[in-house]
Amino acid sequence: MSWITYSFLMYAFSVVTYLALRVLQKKGVPSSVNNFYMWAFSAFTFIAIAVFQRRNTELKIEYIIFLLATAFFLSYLGQIFSLEGIRKATNPGYSLMIQKSYAIYTAVASVFLFNSELTLKNVIAIFIVIMFLALIIKSDKKESKNKLSNGWIRDSFISFFLFGTNALAAKWLLDQGVDPFIRGYYVLIFLWLLFSFDLFRKARVDRSLLKYVKNKSYYFWFILMGITTGLFNLTMQYA
Repeated sequence: MSWITYSFLMYAFSVVTYLALRVLQKKGVPSSVNNFYMWAFSAFTFIAIAVFQRRNTELKIEYIIFLLATAFFLSYLGQIFSLEGIRKATNPGYSLMIQKSYAIYTAVASVFLFNSELTLKNVIAIFIVIMFLALIIKSDKKESKNKLSNGWIRDSFISFFLFGTNALAAKWLLDQGVDPFIRGYYVLIFLWLLFSFDLFRKARVDRSLLKYVKNKSYYFWFILMGITTGLFNLTMQYA
């Protein structure tokens, strides 16, 4: 498939993921529980594919170290700020439009890091996106005077830079010959472990979290959110 097809699939999976997430947030499910299930089913998706296709998951130790470091500082922290931005925003789409516009950052940075091209048409397109982002922020400020004070814009922009840098790190690994699937395999399993520890730590203090973990009425949304997150990460790598 072409990069355009992969990009379209990536977009579609992302939309489903965040709609499922918003449903769970509306139901009052805490971020620690959402993160646990999101990455649990994402990791399971990659593990299932690896087993079914008998994939070789061996990787040089230096790449594994690099993957784990970027997974913690860029993916793990980026996810935390991302969910906070979505939760706090008047409309989750406002936060996501800021977060997912990290393509602006990666497009410009790639010119210096990977000798990528940036035409006049691309520059105009980037300028248009920035103008619309400014319009959204200004519009939300008028709708809710306290929204700027609760930090959704700050959290969204932190996620913007962390996710953007993560994409650049992924591109570097791909240029080193690391298979896109293998990168996602290690990163998602590591994130699952991190968010499992995070949930376990919080559940020891707040036992009420367990009622969300065990509530079967949420499982459809947990599974949908997790699988589409895994597929989003896979198609993003190939794109």
